[in-house]
Amino acid sequence: TDRDFSIQVTTERRAYTAGEPLELRCTIEAQNVPERFFSVSWVFSSSLVAVIGPSAVPTLGQNYVEREAAGLLTVRKESPSIHLLKLQRLLPEDSGKYICRVTEREKTQTGDFIDRSKRSRNVQIAVTPLKSNITVSLTSNTSEIMEGESIQLTCVVSNTLGPLSVTWQWTDKDGAGPAVNVASVDHEGTVTPGPTFRERSSFGEVRMERLQPDTFTLVLYNAFPTDEGQYKCSASEWSQSGGLPEWVWQQIGEES
Repeated sequence: TDRDFSIQVTTERRAYTAGEPLELRCTIEAQNVPERFFSVSWVFSSSLVAVIGPSAVPTLGQNYVEREAAGLLTVRKESPSIHLLKLQRLLPEDSGKYICRVTEREKTQTGDFIDRSKRSRNVQIAVTPLKSNITVSLTSNTSEIMEGESIQLTCVVSNTLGPLSVTWQWTDKDGAGPAVNVASVDHEGTVTPGPTFRERSSFGEVRMERLQPDTFTLVLYNAFPTDEGQYKCSASEWSQSGGLPEWVWQQIGEES
């Protein structure tokens, strides 16, 4: 009949990596859509994400209010017959079944209202956690220096996705003793000298810098004989995860 309608949900693909955006579109196929009163509900694993009534003002499910407020979720009527659900930064826990449920409110000849609902087929979305593939290379200005000269080391991290933290360590030339932290920089760029290098750092004789997001240098000025040994650069890659409002930084890989 001319009052009948059908719905379908479309998406670019079904498999995503955490942090990527997801767009789902629910299309209402019917005659005279602009003149009819449809409300559209998005449902994820049987919990409500959002409802858009004929007025096009969305009402969010309680689990999604904070994400929408943070700009990480959009529900929008793109045209009378196309509704969009967009999740900006997917989390692994967003994996599951999404459906679109459409309800039409119709006025009968007796003045009563009747609601007719249809639901789309399930769209199964898979979100895999971020996996790190970083590699680390370390170079020095020279392998032999005189006392009082400078040791300059450069650490380059490849295949990066997220922010990095880096730690420089020293061990004696035989590698027999414990590793000593020379300096480190966290994923927000804060540099901290190791306990035994704090004094030299305060004199400007130990300097660690992040030259680029993936390139770190360590310079020991006025080298001592005790600086002889093996130096190691370890890098960790970080990603934001978890629910709002508390985004948690999570280490996703480590290499040295």
